[in-house]
Amino acid sequence: MRNFSTSKLTIRKLSTLSINLIGAVRKSGIPEAQQGAVFEELVNQDALFTLAIARSRYSSQNQSLTAISAERSRIISGFKGIVYNLTKSPIQAERDAANLLYPVFTSFGRSLTKTIISEQTGVINTFLAKLREQKYTDALNAINLSSWKSKVEELQQSFVDQYVDRDSDQKDINVTKSATGMREDLTDAINNYYEWIHATSIVNKQEIWKNLAETLMQNYNNAVSSISTSSDNTSSTDSSSSATKSETDSTAK
Repeated sequence: MRNFSTSKLTIRKLSTLSINLIGAVRKSGIPEAQQGAVFEELVNQDALFTLAIARSRYSSQNQSLTAISAERSRIISGFKGIVYNLTKSPIQAERDAANLLYPVFTSFGRSLTKTIISEQTGVINTFLAKLREQKYTDALNAINLSSWKSKVEELQQSFVDQYVDRDSDQKDINVTKSATGMREDLTDAINNYYEWIHATSIVNKQEIWKNLAETLMQNYNNAVSSISTSSDNTSSTDSSSSATKSETDSTAK
């Protein structure tokens, strides 16, 4: 069952809905809600959709985006190198932490830094989501590398934000063929994730899961109701957009 019908949402509103849903999940503070294949697929489809919207558009921000992408790759490469070196540390605790972390880098291969921007951004989102798992967070803390992850998250969010923000002064986003073709994939990812959250809230019978399910549905209702009440001014119609913007100063989408 598709709980969220997005056919009446513009490309821009669908993108904003996806961003707000992910922001609400991270704001919920439920670690389990931010893990697993269903959430990773939502994050990945969101990143690819966001970049598909902007891929064929050119503006004065392009140079800045290119610079951010290059810096992002540089930081990740340096991050990987440090972790690798620590696998040879004479200190057992450092070796253990590094040996746990290094396979996370190798599992993504060269796609973290060498693929095209749209694919790279989705891969990095998944990579960062993996590092947020508790055992990897603990390992990063053990070798004092949490600040490196935070820097990657900051660059990642800055990159995605600039793609979205550069079109914020327009009444609507011109629908590109690639974005149109990706609507169904993003909608499916949104519905699959919501259905999982909703089912989990029923099984667990915990208030925190129920609240998250209700928050996700409220974000969808706000997006739909705004169709007839605004001219696609998403910043004034999406309930969690300001919260998401604030949160993304410290997390990545």
